[in-house]
Amino acid sequence: MKARIHPTAIIADDARIHKSVEIGAFCHIGPKTILESGVKLHPNVVVCGNSRLGKNVVVFPHACIGSEPQDMKFDGEESFLEIGARSIIRENVTISRGTQGGGLLTRIGTDCLFQCNSHVGHDGIIGNHVIFSAAAMTGGHCKIDDFAILGGNSAVQQFVRIGKYAMVGGMTGVRNDVLPFALVSDMPATLKGINLVGLRRHGFKTAEIRAIKRAYDILFDTKDSLRARAESLTNTFDKNAHVNLLRDFVLDVGKCSLCMPGDDFAE
Repeated sequence: MKARIHPTAIIADDARIHKSVEIGAFCHIGPKTILESGVKLHPNVVVCGNSRLGKNVVVFPHACIGSEPQDMKFDGEESFLEIGARSIIRENVTISRGTQGGGLLTRIGTDCLFQCNSHVGHDGIIGNHVIFSAAAMTGGHCKIDDFAILGGNSAVQQFVRIGKYAMVGGMTGVRNDVLPFALVSDMPATLKGINLVGLRRHGFKTAEIRAIKRAYDILFDTKDSLRARAESLTNTFDKNAHVNLLRDFVLDVGKCSLCMPGDDFAE
């Protein structure tokens, strides 16, 4: 089998293209790019240098993948982008490479979906099964954990963490870290409760959801500090993996504080 490459495509001499790859008209593939088996590039896709697209990744027209970071501190250093298998990148998506200040790497996991006009900022670490809805965007150095969803036209500030199974509502501005299993919305984002619909869709059992809900109630009780309440979860729950994930997220304080409950927080 020979790769199906349209004659108008421009491909760097040192790009590594698997024989099963399909490259459409007017695509541009930069130097040191690696396209693994089954990758399909629709017409008018740009994949800049130092980018690796995993097996069966599909990229739709006018996406620009692995471009230079939109960071004034970037000084031309060699940096990289990695995209995991089976991820889908729709029209007009932009994904930036890493910078010196972030380890020189932007990394995207497997089975992700980036809908049209969404953007992944430099040095982003995106987990598996993550969805960026249309026009959702993240600043530099953001960490989006597995199964999180960013709603349409949402924006996540640089260095923010979004926990596993969290849901960010459409048109939401996220300035602070979002807990695992959380539902946040508004401008700026406030915590509305747990992502109940998402958890049910992913097959969480009733007992698991109740434990998560109880852990949230403890975290946002008014007594003691948030850190002390997070530490108390260890004694309240007996080796519950979901609650431990929640506890560790709170205790691993990053550059941004947590999204806190709004007036309509679901008790």
